[in-house]
Parts: sequence; structure tokens; C-alpha cells
Amino acid sequence: MNMNMVAMCLENDRYLWCISQEDAYLYRIDKEKEVLEELIALTDDIYMENAFLDMVEYLNWLILIPGKGDDVVLVNRDTLEKRTIKLPVAGSFIGTTGMKFRAGLVHHNNLFMFGCAYPGIVKVNLESREIEVRDSWLLDQDIVFNDSVDGCFFNNYCLLDNTVYLPFVNANAVMQFDLEKEEITIYKVGNDTQRYISIEWDGQWFWLIPRDGSKGAIIKWNPDKGVTEEISGYPVEYDYHKLAFYRSQIIDDRLLLFAHCGQHNISIDVTTGQMTTFSHLYKVEGVRGSKYPIVLKEKDNIVTLHNGEYIVWNYVENHIGRFGYKLDDKISLRYEKKRLIEYFGENQLKYENENAGLEEFLRYVLFESDEIDEGLGR
Repeated sequence: MNMNMVAMCLENDRYLWCISQEDAYLYRIDKEKEVLEELIALTDDIYMENAFLDMVEYLNWLILIPGKGDDVVLVNRDTLEKRTIKLPVAGSFIGTTGMKFRAGLVHHNNLFMFGCAYPGIVKVNLESREIEVRDSWLLDQDIVFNDSVDGCFFNNYCLLDNTVYLPFVNANAVMQFDLEKEEITIYKVGNDTQRYISIEWDGQWFWLIPRDGSKGAIIKWNPDKGVTEEISGYPVEYDYHKLAFYRSQIIDDRLLLFAHCGQHNISIDVTTGQMTTFSHLYKVEGVRGSKYPIVLKEKDNIVTLHNGEYIVWNYVENHIGRFGYKLDDKISLRYEKKRLIEYFGENQLKYENENAGLEEFLRYVLFESDEIDEGLGR
């Protein structure tokens, strides 16, 4: 099986921490052993999908930002000690996804989490555990949330010095949040039908990547000058999907857009606006359905995980390193047990000539009687 990772942190040249969409475990990729290691369950409901959607670092702790989960979870990287911080119960969620947060960051001793479905920005003092919720901006009359399943803020933001810029995924607006003064300014950007999934800064302009829209225009925006420009010269025969992109990164003079439902990854020259496709990291063309790329920039490298590959692209030297990894036995056995229990566990009589044979049924019986467990292997 392939596991879809949703967030990652680099430990060193050997290890990479990550969390998956499929369950609520903390994992680690060991490049030398070429294996994905299962480390610790993060919630009691171990198969909760989208339990956590971001991961940030604080001292020697990894902080897991809750999506469908109820708590913030901290894990010590050396001892795997786990701590939880309970969040205030929210009022009405925004949108219908139920994803509380998709992104967070640490500033000094404070964790800031930017609400997706959760109505507000949550600040957690990581020393005192005091929690504050900033939500008065939701009453801003200039923001008109459209009828959308999405919440407010998605995975991507732009941090410049002590100020974070957050594009709204359900409005044609960008929030400027001063992390020192905790002051908020909201800018309306583009026409009323637009909303944004990502933002990048090229040194002169912000680039806003659309979540949807019939034109699919990318917006260049300079808040100081109050100027916007539309960029929509997609490559020939590019079929713009309303959910075309998922992640973005900017490197030197290029803006990289990683496809979600679009059929190409796109590279944009930030000087000329010219667009080209790229597929040197992994293949997108011909891949049906939604893709959920996970991408981060570390020094001169773009790091991504895709279909069991840990890919490191040094874009300065234009060198790509590829490291395959497999699931460790604990993960494989756990998911096999889950599959068999789901199949045979409904008290329905199954025959060996139907969807599962006698061998699978016997393995199910052994799992149920604890004759097979995570320590025994196959």
C-alpha cells in the first residue's frame, strides 16, 4: 500500500519525520535502511483520517497540528514522550470539511494555528499552555465568505520577517498578521469570485494561486502600491481544473506549482510570466484523480515524497537524489489486520471462493486470537 504523507520535518541527512492522511501515527523515514518506521500512536483512534495536517518544531519537540483531531500533540524527538494540549471548544465551524487547522507556526514561545474550519487564530503559549483565540476579524464586513465547503486558511502561507501573509481559500482576501504586535490587516485582492489556495513572494510581488475560478488566473499583487495583475497564459492544451494546484514553492526566479487535480506541474518565470510544465521530480501526466503533493524547501533543495520515494532536488546544482522506502513490518501487519477485520468482522459468512480465500480467512482467525501480532511477523 502507498501512504499519503501530509506533513514532514527533516531531522538530518538520514531521518525525516512525517504524518499520513490515513491514520494518526508519527512516522520516520530512515534513508539508510530505506524504510518507513512506525513510532508512536498520536490519538486513541489510530485510524482517524486527517487527524493531523501540519507539523512544526519547537526545541526538541515535534508539534502536530490537528485537522480532524481534537488536541495539539507534542512528541519529544529523543524519548517519544507525548504530551497533549486541549483546545477550546469552537462554535460553528467554517465550511463543511471539519478540518480544524491545516497550518501553524512557532514564533518565540508561542504556537499560532490558523483556522481552516476552526473559527479563529489560536495562540498557545508553549511554556504556560495559556490559550488565546483571535476571532474578531471574522466580523469584518469587508470579507464575504462564499458558499464553499472550504474553511478560511489552507496549507500555504508566506512568512516575511515577523509578518505572516495568509490567503483566504473562501474569499478574495489576504490577511497580514504581525506576529510581534499581533495586529491584523485584511486586504481584498482580485474580484469577488476569486479565492486562493497558496501565496508566494518573489521580492517585489506576491503571487496568489487560485483555488478555483473559470479563468484560473494567477494574481500578482503588490500591497504597498495597491496593484494587481492577472497571469493566465497556461501552456497550450492545459486543461485548467478548478482544483488545479495544491502546493507551491518559489526558487530563484521560478514559481513552482504542484498539481492537485491539474494534469501538469507548472513552472512560471516570475520576470516574464511565461509558463512551462515540469515533470522531472515525478510524473503527473496521465495520473487520474486528486494528488496531494507534500513539498518543502530546505536550503538549496526541494524535498518531496511521492509513491514510496523520498526525492531531494538540489535546484542550484540541478541534481536529483531518489531514495526508495518500504513500510516496516509493524505497519504492514497492522493494515493487514485492519483489512481482514473489516472484511470478516461483520458476522457475515464468507466462502473461500468469494473475495477472500481460505488462507486469508485463517489469517483473520489468527489475528482475532492474537496468534499473529505486530511482533511476530508473517
